[in-house]
Amino acid sequence: MAFFKKQHHFLNTDFLVAGLGNPGPEYEGTRHNTGFMVATRLMKRHEMGRTRNRYGGRWCEGTVLGVNLAVILPMTYMNRSGEAVASAARHKHIEPVNIIVIHDDMDFPFGSVRVKQGGGTGGHNGLSSIVAELGTDVFNRVRIGIGRPDNTNMPARDWVLSRLRETDIELLPVLDTAVDCIETIITDGIEAAMNRFNQREPDGDPTGE
Repeated sequence: MAFFKKQHHFLNTDFLVAGLGNPGPEYEGTRHNTGFMVATRLMKRHEMGRTRNRYGGRWCEGTVLGVNLAVILPMTYMNRSGEAVASAARHKHIEPVNIIVIHDDMDFPFGSVRVKQGGGTGGHNGLSSIVAELGTDVFNRVRIGIGRPDNTNMPARDWVLSRLRETDIELLPVLDTAVDCIETIITDGIEAAMNRFNQREPDGDPTGE
């Protein structure tokens, strides 16, 4: 079933970018909040201005590289990210294929960027919530690799909610790479972004799946 049954009016927003994370100072700088970090970097790069409260998140609209773009940072907490994303998409009449979700991913090396459209959630609660609320998984994902803990006994929840260390400074350049990836999606399409950003690891294993 299509996200919108009828769509005869002009769409004034071309893409919706959703950066996932948890609100509040206790979550600032945590690995789970890399989606917030990238979305904020995108807004700053293109001087989109201040955010405001709307659709259950911090919201901003503007023109990026000639494309009408909206950004939302869900304030509903990670497990309910879909509520804010779906609310924004419905109010702004944005189809799921034009939604770009930025999120952390433990399955990729720390500081890497991968992009895909559709597919499973990999156990990511934010993605699961978005799929449930949209009723489809066809949205685009920009995945920020956060790796796995050195301590194999450390629960995944503790890892993603832990703060980045001073030694994680190499993550900073990847924020700009992720913004480059979003720009490529909105100007050249998802296939171009996958071709550019989904590199193979030295051992030859694909990292874009």
